[in-house]
Amino acid sequence: MITYRNWKERLAAASGVAASRVRYTRKSTESGERQVSSHAQQREAIDQERGPIEDTWLWQDSCTGTTFARPSFEDLLEYCRANKRSKKDPGVVEMYDPSRFGRILDEDGAPDLFTFQAVFSEFERHGWQIYFVTVKRSGEALPDMMTMAVYAYAAALYSANLSIGIRSPRGPTGRPGRTDAHAERTRA
Repeated sequence: MITYRNWKERLAAASGVAASRVRYTRKSTESGERQVSSHAQQREAIDQERGPIEDTWLWQDSCTGTTFARPSFEDLLEYCRANKRSKKDPGVVEMYDPSRFGRILDEDGAPDLFTFQAVFSEFERHGWQIYFVTVKRSGEALPDMMTMAVYAYAAALYSANLSIGIRSPRGPTGRPGRTDAHAERTRA
C-alpha cells in the first residue's frame, strides 16, 4: 500500500477526481496476534459488506482511539471538509465499528460523548455519512444519535477500564485492575 502524507497527494494520485466513498481503519498500538492483522481484518469485513475500495482512499492509523488527535483520522476529516457533498448525494466514510471511529476520553479519563458526537456530526455537516459494518443506521436522526451515543459510551468505557487496569495492578477488591474510581463507577 502506498503511503500518502495528506489527502491532496491522494487526490493527485486519482487525477484530481475526489472519491465519494472512502474508508478508515484503526488499530491500537498494543502488540499481540489480534492487533497484528487488525487493519486487514477490518478491511476484509468492510469489503464483504460494501465491496473493495482503491488503496488511494483508505486511511489507517495504528494508535490509540481515546483522542481524535490521530494523523490519518485528522487528514480524512480535512478531506471531507474540503470535498463537501450534498445531502441528496452524500459521501460515505466506511468503518468497521464505532470503536474504530473513537473511544474518546476526556482529560479525567472518563467517556467524552460530547466530543465524539461533535466530530461525528462534523462529518455529517459536510455531507459525509459514517457507515459502520457492525451498527446499522436507521436513517432517522434521533434514533441514530442515541445509538451512536450508546456505542460511543461503551467503547470509551472499555478504554477507561483498560487504562485503570494498566495503572493499578491490584485495587481495593484485590482483583487485577480494580481501583477506587472503578469501584465507585460500578456501584453507581
